[in-house]
Amino acid sequence: MFSRPPDQLIVHEYEPGQGISAHVDAPAFGSVIASLSLGSAVEVELRWRELRVQRLIAPGSLLILSGLARSRFTHAIPARKSDPLPEGGRQQRGRRVSLTFRTVTR
Repeated sequence: MFSRPPDQLIVHEYEPGQGISAHVDAPAFGSVIASLSLGSAVEVELRWRELRVQRLIAPGSLLILSGLARSRFTHAIPARKSDPLPEGGRQQRGRRVSLTFRTVTR
């Protein structure tokens, strides 16, 4: 996964209704970004050109961005208090903590 151990850890806490705007992490960070999601499930959205992928991320999931997903796709978490379930219906969000691991390029 990482070519060397990550040297940066970012801890974010999110309350229901909070999200993250669509972005690509700066090129100052390495080719792999890993984010461990704890607490509530949340929907993550990846976009590149016309392609849009949305996935519900369960608590304890590790999201790894590398390759085109790291360098070209934007990733976002919509700001809302519930997320759609794949089988239909909605799931209320609770408190969520994200641990993001990355390396700083030298």
